Amino acid sequence: MTLEELSNEFDVIVNSYDNSQSLVFNEYEKSIYLTKAQEYIIKELYRNYEGTEELNSYLKTLIKDKTYTIEDSTNIELDYPDNFLYILKEYANINTTCKSNNRVDVLPITQDEYNEVVENPFRGSKSKVLRLEENKIKLITDLPIISYTMTYLSNPSPIILIDLPNGLTINNESKKSTTIETSESIHREILDKAVQLAIQSKTLLKSST
Repeated sequence: MTLEELSNEFDVIVNSYDNSQSLVFNEYEKSIYLTKAQEYIIKELYRNYEGTEELNSYLKTLIKDKTYTIEDSTNIELDYPDNFLYILKEYANINTTCKSNNRVDVLPITQDEYNEVVENPFRGSKSKVLRLEENKIKLITDLPIISYTMTYLSNPSPIILIDLPNGLTINNESKKSTTIETSESIHREILDKAVQLAIQSKTLLKSST
C-alpha cells in the first residue's frame, strides 16, 4: 500500500466504526498510530518467528545479516548494527585446520546466568561461544574466533504520511516516508491495528473528560 492509500483507508475504516463521523485524525496522528501498529505487529510476528514459513515471509524485508571480523579473540566487544531489534540466528567461525568444522554455535546468556558459572563458564564443553545479553555484543570463549555472524531483525523506520511541521517528530524522524519497509503482505494488518489504537485512544480521552 502507498502512503496515500494508508491515509485514505484509515479514514474509511474509522468512519465505518463511527456513524456520527465525530472521530477525526490528522496526518500526524495517523502517522503515530501507524508507526505504533507497525511496531506491535512486528513484535507479535517475532514471537512466532519459527512457527511457519508464511510467518517468516512477513518479516523477510526486515531480516538482515551482519558479519564482524574478530582481531582480538581474548576481549570481544562489538556494537549492534544500526536499527537492530532482535537476533534471529548467530554463529562464530574459528581458526582451525579442519575446514569442515570451523563453525560453532553462539549461546546467549544473561549476566545473572554468567555470574553463576563465572569460575568455569565452559563447563561440559569448551567448544562453544557465549554471548552476554547486554547493550553491546560481548562474546566469551576460549576458542580462536576469527569472525562472528548474526542474522537479525531490523527495526523499520516510522510510517510518516507527510513532512511533519513545527518540530514534530516520530522516533526522531520528521520527513515523509519514502518507502514502507515492512512487507506489503502485513500492511492491512498494520492499518487495522492502527485504527484500533486510534479509536481506543479517542474513546479513553472522551471518557476521562
